[in-house]
Amino acid sequence: MKPTICINENIKAYREGRRDFSASELNDIKLYLLKYKDQLETTKFFEGKIKYFKVVSCFAEDYHDELFRHILSINNTAIAIIIKLSTKSVLFKKNDKICDINLAKLANILCDGADLDGMTAVGKFSQLYQNTKAMYLTPVINPSQSIIDRESEHILLSFCSFCTLLKGKKLSFQNVFILALQDEKLRTILKDLLGVDSNYEIVKLFLEYDPTITKSKYITKYTGSMTKYMNE
Repeated sequence: MKPTICINENIKAYREGRRDFSASELNDIKLYLLKYKDQLETTKFFEGKIKYFKVVSCFAEDYHDELFRHILSINNTAIAIIIKLSTKSVLFKKNDKICDINLAKLANILCDGADLDGMTAVGKFSQLYQNTKAMYLTPVINPSQSIIDRESEHILLSFCSFCTLLKGKKLSFQNVFILALQDEKLRTILKDLLGVDSNYEIVKLFLEYDPTITKSKYITKYTGSMTKYMNE
């Protein structure tokens, strides 16, 4: 039985006054909320239009009911679409108050889909991609995340300038990345500036700023030498 179903049944029993939550159930609910919070914070939402209706979509493997509620709560969102890559399926839900589109027909047209349970429609991701790859979708901007991203980028570029001054010569972005990988003290400085704890976050920031560094011969040579060293 899925965790969401168990939690819903426990909440139903509590509301009907049959019993209180057990300590184990409270822990399950707490874990569930934490995982959902993480899902919500790491999910990217994209906005587009079907006819004159606002559509918001995302990729997600779990918490579909919760994400549907969140998406449809975004101002004037008429249709929510969730893509589940593990099953290559597409789920549709609409805001009945502002949208009169027949979801089953929409799913059938876009991705060879059909009605699922009277409230949700489901289709095939491969067909959706073929039929909508020319559709213009833009990320939904989260103002607070936008500020964090700009600040992180500023810190990273300032760190690059610091490394250049420290070495007394001009350094490429790739060379700064290698320095950060090699020098624990420099990594610690950057982690303190960013307010993060793991090396993974450092690497992630570099790659997000410039994904092409993965193709750099300097990076390939360094990671190759490290792999050889670790295998010896």
